[in-house]
Amino acid sequence: MQHATVNEVLQMAIHMEEEGQKFYEKYAAHAQGEVKSTLLKLASDEMQHVEFFQKLYNGLENKSVDDYFVEEEVIAFFKSYVNSTAFQREVNEISGVKEAIKEGIITERKTIDFYEQLTRFAEPDTAKILKKIIEEETNHAKIL
Repeated sequence: MQHATVNEVLQMAIHMEEEGQKFYEKYAAHAQGEVKSTLLKLASDEMQHVEFFQKLYNGLENKSVDDYFVEEEVIAFFKSYVNSTAFQREVNEISGVKEAIKEGIITERKTIDFYEQLTRFAEPDTAKILKKIIEEETNHAKIL
């Protein structure tokens, strides 16, 4: 298996957050009242996470990509998240807001696990920010 760069791992994180944003927006359109506003807030939070990961990704443009490699077993772990059904929601058609909330909880937990693994390989400043995102994702699961 080919090694993956930090750029590729960040692209996976961006993809996951974009999927989360789309997911919450889709089901907010079918919800009302407090549920709708909560789902829209979660979508907004996910967009902030996209922006954070995009800044990290853009910051790597001036550095040599060859300096940032992740071990084979680590990238296999990361790819398993992207390929899991939790992040391929078009495969798991959800019929209503209740199911969407259940799926959201599952996805938030998987996202937390993914970011916890990322912190093990991140530079200290990045790890600190990742931990803040983990707190937010944990709060998302509690809210749901």
